[in-house]
Amino acid sequence: MNAKSLWKVLVGAIALCLAAPVRGEGAQEMSPEPPAQSSEGGDLWFQDVFPSKLTNAAGWEIDAASALRGKTVGVYFSAIWCGPCRQFTPRLIEFYKQVAGKGDFEIVFVSSDRSQEDMMKYMKQDGMPFTAVPFDADFGKALRDRLKVNGIPRLVIYDRTGKILSDNGRWDVVMLGADALKAWRSPDYKPKTYKDYREAGARTASAPAAQGGKGVSGWLAGPTPQWHIRMDTALRAAQRENKKIFILSTGSDWCGWCKKLYGDLLAKPEFTDFARENLILVYLDFPMRKPMPEYQKLYNKEVARAMRISGGYPSAFIFDGEGRRLGAVSGYKAPEKYMQILRNIVSGRASKLRPGSRTMPPPPWLRQSPEELTPMLERKKQNAARADEAAKKAKKEASFEILAWGLGKDKVDRPFDPGQEIRLPVKKEVFFKVRYRVPETPKSLILMRTTSAAGNSPFVSGSGEHVFRLRNWRAGSQNKIYFLLRLQMEESGFFTAAEVPCRITWE
Repeated sequence: MNAKSLWKVLVGAIALCLAAPVRGEGAQEMSPEPPAQSSEGGDLWFQDVFPSKLTNAAGWEIDAASALRGKTVGVYFSAIWCGPCRQFTPRLIEFYKQVAGKGDFEIVFVSSDRSQEDMMKYMKQDGMPFTAVPFDADFGKALRDRLKVNGIPRLVIYDRTGKILSDNGRWDVVMLGADALKAWRSPDYKPKTYKDYREAGARTASAPAAQGGKGVSGWLAGPTPQWHIRMDTALRAAQRENKKIFILSTGSDWCGWCKKLYGDLLAKPEFTDFARENLILVYLDFPMRKPMPEYQKLYNKEVARAMRISGGYPSAFIFDGEGRRLGAVSGYKAPEKYMQILRNIVSGRASKLRPGSRTMPPPPWLRQSPEELTPMLERKKQNAARADEAAKKAKKEASFEILAWGLGKDKVDRPFDPGQEIRLPVKKEVFFKVRYRVPETPKSLILMRTTSAAGNSPFVSGSGEHVFRLRNWRAGSQNKIYFLLRLQMEESGFFTAAEVPCRITWE
């Protein structure tokens, strides 16, 4: 037998030894893989839901059985083009990192993107650490139909046996954080909608302990850890790192342009990389429905007032490390244009702060810690509660009657008929004589307005008459006149006291 033949015999013998069962003193025969169980209560239920091979952000192939067996599984429907998805994904990633280390939870991303390239770009840019179904538009649609997913982002939660615990665990993650996993596994868990959390938040907003204690410790976070929600930390960071401060004034749960700006730019590397080098980001949120601790609402309002932040949403305001305003970027703009304006302000080419400028810095209280701010915010909360009670009383007592209208302040002599159409050129002024009755105390500022024109009175009390001037700067038809009141007391805002039908057209 030659050397080559001997080598073949030896290799074959070694292979047979390796393939044979291991036996010996104290050794046991190796158990075969357990048979697949049915999806009804079985630990391989996912075989009826997902393909056998999954993937990840690096493009690696992952065995579904190894990744999902015996785990609670969240199925995440999302896409790179979806603004709300881009806001929620960082929170989901943070949640995943907090709970996945225990080895009994996994997320499977199901893309609603338009191509595999978009899907992989999304996973890499956001740093998704979880698994994903390989891109297949038809499969994704079929799974969305099967689970009745009619909008994204959507997070469907399965237990270890394939039972669906929640058809949308998104709000559990947002509101409960890492405790969401504990909630899903609780025997008395009941799925909650956004409305459920909103109503629960409204019931507990007056109790600081329910929000994590007094001060800022119980406040909500920004969309990612890169965003501050407090000016004291932002000002210190700006001075320490020699950066500018970028304050985003937004309505995260109601403003469509705010969501679009965040999804199209503010969550993208083009902005986040620039911000990492040049900006300290501050998230100043003014939601309408999202539960928010009362202290944070008051704090955001006071920051806006102190920093002279006003106007529509979204708006961004840029300040230096001392808190002096350099410029602003208003509304939604195409990403390229937005970044160009921002770079010009940061570089000083479009800065309003010139050498020798005496622009006043913000008040010292903005540099105070949460504990130092709590007494001030508590006083404001109490004032706000008193203003709210007074507003409810004033709304019941107030009444308004439009007596006449005209095209000059001294010519308000035409009887007002809600059914009569008033047609005016754009920018043309129209005057209304109004008889009002408001509480004797506190005094009230009356604002008469349509959706795009407004006129106000001085602070008044009791009964009287006032001539309001309305001037519209753009064409459009109005079908209601609103009467709003603001009470002459701390923390009072405008509230609608009455509505009157009308037919006014600026053309």
